Amino acid sequence: MYLCSQKVKKAFNFISNIMAQSKLKKGLSITACILVGILALLIILPTFFQKQIADLALNEANKRLNATFSIKDFRLTMFKDFPNPTLKLEGVLVKNKNEFEGDTLLKADKLFASINLWSIFSDVYKINEVSINGANINLLVNDSGQSNWDIFPPDTTESEPSSFSLDMDKVSLDNIDIHYHDIPASIFADVTDFEFDLKGNLSDESTTLKTALRTQAVDLKMDGIKYLNKTKIGFTAKIDADLKNAKYTLAENEINVNDLALNLNGWVSLPENEDINMDLTLGLQKNSFKNILSLIPAIYMKDFDKIKVNGNVALSAFAKGTLKDDKYPAFGAELKVDNASFQYPDLPSKVDKISINAKVSNSGGSLNNTIINLQKLHLEMINNPFDLKAVVKTPLSDPDIDLALKGTVNLGDIKKVYPLEEGQEMQGLFNMDLALKGLLSYIEKEQYEKFDAKGTLNIKDVVLKDKNATDKAIEVSEVAFTFTPAYAMLSTCAAKVGRNDVNITGKIENYIAYVFKDGTLKGNLSIKSNYLNINDFYSSSETTESSVDTSSAAMPIIQVPKNLDIKADANINKLIYDRIIMDQAGLSCSLKDAKLSIINLGAKLFAGSINIDGYYETPTYNKAFANLDLNIKNISTKNLCQSFSMFDKYMPILKGMDGNVSVVMDAQTALNETMTPDYNTINSKGKLTLTSISVAGVDVVKQVATALKMEKLQNLYIKDLGVAYEIKDGKLLTKPFNFKVDKATINVEDGSVGLDKSLNYTAVVTFPTSALGTQANALASQLTAKANAAGANLNIGQEVKFAVKIGGTVTKPTISVGLDKARNLIEEAVKEKVEEVKEQVTEKAKETVNKALEEAQKQADALVAAAQKQADALVAAQKAANDKIIANARAEADKMITEAKNPIEKIAKQKAADLLIQEAQKQADKQNAETKTKTDKIVSEAKAKGDALIAKAKQ
Repeated sequence: MYLCSQKVKKAFNFISNIMAQSKLKKGLSITACILVGILALLIILPTFFQKQIADLALNEANKRLNATFSIKDFRLTMFKDFPNPTLKLEGVLVKNKNEFEGDTLLKADKLFASINLWSIFSDVYKINEVSINGANINLLVNDSGQSNWDIFPPDTTESEPSSFSLDMDKVSLDNIDIHYHDIPASIFADVTDFEFDLKGNLSDESTTLKTALRTQAVDLKMDGIKYLNKTKIGFTAKIDADLKNAKYTLAENEINVNDLALNLNGWVSLPENEDINMDLTLGLQKNSFKNILSLIPAIYMKDFDKIKVNGNVALSAFAKGTLKDDKYPAFGAELKVDNASFQYPDLPSKVDKISINAKVSNSGGSLNNTIINLQKLHLEMINNPFDLKAVVKTPLSDPDIDLALKGTVNLGDIKKVYPLEEGQEMQGLFNMDLALKGLLSYIEKEQYEKFDAKGTLNIKDVVLKDKNATDKAIEVSEVAFTFTPAYAMLSTCAAKVGRNDVNITGKIENYIAYVFKDGTLKGNLSIKSNYLNINDFYSSSETTESSVDTSSAAMPIIQVPKNLDIKADANINKLIYDRIIMDQAGLSCSLKDAKLSIINLGAKLFAGSINIDGYYETPTYNKAFANLDLNIKNISTKNLCQSFSMFDKYMPILKGMDGNVSVVMDAQTALNETMTPDYNTINSKGKLTLTSISVAGVDVVKQVATALKMEKLQNLYIKDLGVAYEIKDGKLLTKPFNFKVDKATINVEDGSVGLDKSLNYTAVVTFPTSALGTQANALASQLTAKANAAGANLNIGQEVKFAVKIGGTVTKPTISVGLDKARNLIEEAVKEKVEEVKEQVTEKAKETVNKALEEAQKQADALVAAAQKQADALVAAQKAANDKIIANARAEADKMITEAKNPIEKIAKQKAADLLIQEAQKQADKQNAETKTKTDKIVSEAKAKGDALIAKAKQ
């Protein structure tokens, strides 16, 4: 601030001296002072009002953008580039809204801009410099084709063309990471440590632009194929820019892709009619074959500097003409390699006699005019030759194919020419001899006689090991393919992965259209296996059967390809998926329209059996759904919970049972990112049938027995029990069911178990009075006395019905016991009393007809009084019962909080306790309201009867 004030003071003195010396008019001197004052304000005001400016800018940005914009620090100053204002932002964050809610579009550490002061007062804003340092950019195109960077709402207003424009002299980006994911196109790209510099006067009609671009690594994957892996890319150029005519001519430039250096010469024109005109040529700066080898990721990333390379390369390309919509310029490329070789210095052998002659040409107009001509690709690896020739014409409309492939690859020789990682091992022999010639339309029209396709592919004795990736070796004893125009016959495919073995035979159809035109691959296969553990293909170590019993392997979402139509029959002696172990499994399955369908899978499951029909589908990226119909017969309850996590989650009481169970069910669920069910999305209906079940040591059952004072109920034996259920909204809902235990009959009403382990059940336990023990009899007498105190007038008969309310959670259940219909007995007693009084009034009315009016009035008063008394008694009894429920809930809540072992657990249990008390209070309020409605009705009816008696007496 001091330096700034000194600058202002010197400027003021300078202007004043000139005015004094020139004897200018006083008015002009005053004007100069005002200008200096304005300049001083421009310097000082940003310091005092930068927070207000930042808040205003953020508010406006968040109003106008379909995104949330925030910054950690905002600075506006005139000092850094005086007199130009400079803007510095730190901690810039842009988050998406709507379809991409919460996703981070941009996160930047620092953003800097210097603005030309005088341009602020004109129609052309000139930015001297813009720089961004340390940014992470995430670009996404979702399933619907919407892009997350489209954050600017459409402008629906009509306005006159503006004369406003924007000029920049310098743009620099440093340490930028870019992540791009186009789901519909199946494109993944990552750019690491991107740097970019652009300098030039964009306000002139013509200028020279100096640009430099560099990336530390670029990864590109399309349709599951990785085209670039940690590829370094660089570009430096001087560009003569005719900004008036939008024409850019390359003067000096160099393009680097790993070790490959290229020159791009020519020009590009971007006129306002959206045509792109060009005349460009591409050539090599260095002609060493080593530069081409650097494009192969496996070689470039493995001791590339040490490789001995012989041979030269010639590469050229051009593009000339107009690009617009589906119209393309003429273009071509040619690559030649003659008798090249490479060898790692520490290895005994080399890959040699490498020759390549490849051309791509297009005369312009349509991409369908492209001709791909691989005249020769030859190499030898330790005297094993490999040759490939291919010509493809009219690739879009009707590919005209001429391909010949022949060669031998001995995997055991690879370690002699390429340094494998420690723990990697390869062996086995590939023999290929394939020829294809003809139009693809011949295949599509099943005119197989017009298409020439023949050949074989044989693979023998393959062993692949990589201890860094998995400890399971891949072993292929034999694969044999025979190719014809109509199909590829797989006569044998015998392979093992760890303990897993598989033998596949069958026919693959439409393979040519699948390869050359993204057609649908069709096939019919037969699969046999002695042991197949699906979990082994998703975990890093082999899963044993014992480990399957206790845990589930982590499985990423598997995308089912859309262009497959494969049917298969399978017989598997032992099939393991997740925690389900099946024996002698037989099934049919199909892959079609991004859906894997399982048809009539039948297998032994422990001592019982299982049948499954259903499907698995991935309609969109990273979203999977499963639909299953299951019929499980006669397996133990423990094995059911062990094998199917859904029953373990929703029916934990089954683990405390010992006996057999059968299940018939259908279920639909979404799967999460580990290929396990999203339990909140499960919808299921079914029935469990339990036979010869013993129950011992289950907390809920023990607490019910204790509450009823019947210890023998702690250990139950159930002969037959059927339970119908439904799962929805994270809860398992059971229909009413009943069963007998010894001399007791237990009727369970509608109830539920939640994913949060919450319980909500009511059961009626009916016991013969003679079978009650001393303590149970005392409980029955105690409950009867309470009901009679409320006016119920009950007697214990030949049987007693207890109503048991089960709440709380599976781990901490709450039990309350009362007499069944206790809520209704008092009401019935009141009703009987009213009827009795009514009858007495009628009899007396007949006997004392002369004193009808007086007597009717008395009886009416008595009727209302009796009804009111009984109503009050009913309210009091209900209130006492509810007070006890709330008291029990408070006691349980206090106990939960007291048992907390640390402050965090105490906070969690305090919340749970509050919810417990709230639920009890809610239940009590509801029952009080219901009782009040009933008692009001009783009193109202009694009053109406009394009024009727009086009216009749008056008559």
